[in-house]
Amino acid sequence: LLVVNSIERVLRAVNLEEPDRVPVAPYMCFFEARACGVKIRDFVFDPMRAWECSKAVFEELGGLDIYAHVGAEEFFTPKPDPFSVFWFEWKMPGVDLHDDAYPAMVETSLVDEKVYKVIAEEGLTDRFRTRNEFDVKQRYNIDVKDYFDTVEKVSAEQRKWLESKLVLPMGGVGIGYHPIDLLSYMRGMKDWLVDCFLRPDDMLAAAERIYNDQLRLHMTRREILLEDKGIEGIKVGGTGTHRASASFLSPRLFEKLGFPFLKRTVDELAKICQIITLHLDGCWSPLLGYFREFPKGKCILQFDCFTDIVKAKEVVGDHCCLMGNIHPALLSTGTASMVERECKRLIKACKEGGGFILSSSCEVPADAPFENVKTMKDAALKYGSYR
Repeated sequence: LLVVNSIERVLRAVNLEEPDRVPVAPYMCFFEARACGVKIRDFVFDPMRAWECSKAVFEELGGLDIYAHVGAEEFFTPKPDPFSVFWFEWKMPGVDLHDDAYPAMVETSLVDEKVYKVIAEEGLTDRFRTRNEFDVKQRYNIDVKDYFDTVEKVSAEQRKWLESKLVLPMGGVGIGYHPIDLLSYMRGMKDWLVDCFLRPDDMLAAAERIYNDQLRLHMTRREILLEDKGIEGIKVGGTGTHRASASFLSPRLFEKLGFPFLKRTVDELAKICQIITLHLDGCWSPLLGYFREFPKGKCILQFDCFTDIVKAKEVVGDHCCLMGNIHPALLSTGTASMVERECKRLIKACKEGGGFILSSSCEVPADAPFENVKTMKDAALKYGSYR
């Protein structure tokens, strides 16, 4: 049971073996800004400052077993992405909102139902973009090239830092967002849900085109990805979905529209990566059995509070590593002793046999007291030992 670093601890958990203790990795973004006294506006628009905040919080917590940081730079990526201001309408702090507000998507129906046939024939062309680089510069006072030059510099610094800490990042290699998620944001929630029942075949054809285009882009980068050996020889891939969950799709629709793309993405990433993380928002409790079709001992299923993680342990815990899922309301408004009790409950229910990583339910809320997040780390040390 001797473990010398966090990488080995996580590898054993993913491989469904018992390490020295349960790994701990809260998923963080805007919490890091508030913890450092930095306005969310500055955190979003200044990648170097965001990186310094993230590193400082990691150190103040005494280190974590995975660098589970959500990058704010996603908002300015020009590729089709639900967070991208190029493709979707976002209200941003310091522009549309006050300086310390969360970014907020305005989810509206951008196109009519004929969009599915257009996408199936043409793919996601520039006609579907909300704005171009000139519009972004005018609206947000940001030069996209300069921004991503800074992001590239930050990424290089992060890589060296993680190598020195012997800690893996939460994700890395990716293929793209689940096409059903992209289509849902394009159509808007109400119209998309209607389309799931009235136009599932049209939606499927559009999703196939989106996925195949994303895969082609991934394959053109594959030689570069293969040259990158990862940290300590471990390469981590990432994917995920929200709108394919049981919060939105019935099992029948999940089999048709949701699972095929999720499975194909995991299988593709498995050709390159030793670990695949799946960020799974929404309720997955009725769909847990599907995850047994993923490669055994290779995936981390990151569930939020809408999935019963204890049930997940019973159904798929001997096949995939589970990660989660302290409720955000508890982290925001609960006391440290309440957080400790919940951590203890989850550890007791899920740690047996390995395959469990203690984490937050999706992202740690920005207003969570630092003490509550530190309590998660301390609880893993106090209750998570396998010795």
